[in-house]
Amino acid sequence: MYKLLPLLLFFVFVGHGQQMEKRVLETLCSEELGGRGYVDRGDSLAAEFLAREFESLGLQPVGKSFFQSFPFDINTFPGALSVSINGKPLQPGVEFLIDPASGSAKVSCQSKRFTIQELLSGELKAHLVDIREKRLIPVLDPSGVTDRDTLAMLKQTAIALADIAPVVLLSDHLSWYLAQNQLRNPVIEINTTSYEEGKIEFEIEAHFKKHIARNVIAQIPSKGKAKRTLVFTAHYDHLGKMGQETYFPGANDNASGTTMLLSIASQLIQNKQESTRYLFIAFAGEEVALLGSKYFVEHPLIKLNTIDFLINLDILGGAQENITVVNGKEFPDQFSLLQEANTSGKYIPAVKARSSSANSDHHWFYINNVPCFFIYSSGDNKHYHVPEDKADHIDMNSFMSVRQLLLDFVSRF
Repeated sequence: MYKLLPLLLFFVFVGHGQQMEKRVLETLCSEELGGRGYVDRGDSLAAEFLAREFESLGLQPVGKSFFQSFPFDINTFPGALSVSINGKPLQPGVEFLIDPASGSAKVSCQSKRFTIQELLSGELKAHLVDIREKRLIPVLDPSGVTDRDTLAMLKQTAIALADIAPVVLLSDHLSWYLAQNQLRNPVIEINTTSYEEGKIEFEIEAHFKKHIARNVIAQIPSKGKAKRTLVFTAHYDHLGKMGQETYFPGANDNASGTTMLLSIASQLIQNKQESTRYLFIAFAGEEVALLGSKYFVEHPLIKLNTIDFLINLDILGGAQENITVVNGKEFPDQFSLLQEANTSGKYIPAVKARSSSANSDHHWFYINNVPCFFIYSSGDNKHYHVPEDKADHIDMNSFMSVRQLLLDFVSRF
């Protein structure tokens, strides 16, 4: 019986942890927070929630507040948003998306499809008068094209046309993002299978504004002077709302990493090493252009050269296959330590190394000589920048395994 007690306590411990993490994950992905974006204060509500969570865990702010504020411009879609073809409404997020730089418009007219060949032959130029007068909506069709340069040219053509009239761009893969500029007219991306020639009607309300976002920063201070400082980061912002009816929950990207941030904090504060200072940063503005981490590095609340190591957590929704460590090849000693922990604990199937890449918030630290990893998972969860990226798609078992691996790694550091 006594031999079974540690095992029983382990399962109780893990079960309790999952309860806390599911609550945090579901809150971050909730309709109330609206995708943690820039319509209806989604990111602000998320920041306030995270500050309360840090405080409830017993963490302390760095300075007088958990917040670090910074401004940026952003284009948003807070109101009307609808598209229909021949009287049939299209489903936002599934059958169409609005280019994030789109301007406002309300249009009802005929559409005409233009292939790449017709664009190159000058066919579109012959219809420019009707397009300018908004008697015709050009529909740019990339079907059969796989060359990236040609696809980029098509997108540039759509952006250029939006200076004179609304444009439709067909796509086989819809994925949204954010923009810090606004076009004169909208560019609408429609799923190729949902488009048919005929009358197209749409109404789009865009609002370009200056936004104040907040990084959320907490610490577990050392007793006395810290002998080492370890930093964990994750971005909590996501894409927010596209109109009032569609929002992007952002479970995999990156409520998962933010939840991991809190989970690790909850364990380290219970088992803290007195000579180690732990810093936890939830960044805003990552989806815009890594803005929150850029601002922190330019206005650091601690000296960057005192950071012994930083671990950035982004996209941890399922590690059934592996985790990938960006900068694993740049910091081979720390990567070997992480591999040793996984080999010993058998937490996940594999730990893979990747070279440096400017694809998440670790980037600004790395180019400022802070040793760091960016860790993301690979597995069954492929959701990315779509409305289906929901909390119930997160594999909590593999999530917990990654957490245990990271805690093991830190204990060996």
